[in-house]
Amino acid sequence: MARAFVLVALVLTCVAGFSQQSAQMNSGQEVKAGEIVTFNVTLDKEPAFTDPAILVIIGPKGGRGPGVQNTAPAGGSKSQYRAALRIPPTAVEGTWVVRQVRLLVPAGSSVPLKTDAAEFRVVRAEQVELPSQASVALAK
Repeated sequence: MARAFVLVALVLTCVAGFSQQSAQMNSGQEVKAGEIVTFNVTLDKEPAFTDPAILVIIGPKGGRGPGVQNTAPAGGSKSQYRAALRIPPTAVEGTWVVRQVRLLVPAGSSVPLKTDAAEFRVVRAEQVELPSQASVALAK
């Protein structure tokens, strides 16, 4: 029982320490719907565990529509990440923002990071044709 308490206290201490981290992001100015936007994310310090990764969530400014998210493992160091996200072909045109960046702790809870407000413009894709009907049959 005492070991479990010590383990829980240690995990909570680590999470509290990580929650103080922040991320700096660089982004492009304009992205066409259907294309990929890439962010360079730099943490203010390296996580003190192996196999760190981040989660980046982006979407239209003001919450005007659904966003997208993707994960990125550490690059050359545990403080450098390169996150690539595909903008949906049917994305809302206008200003998009980074809604959230989270540090992914292996087998643990993710930790939100403070980040600057990286913004970019999404422009509409030309002639996005979508299917309007689907036939469904029972697989044998």
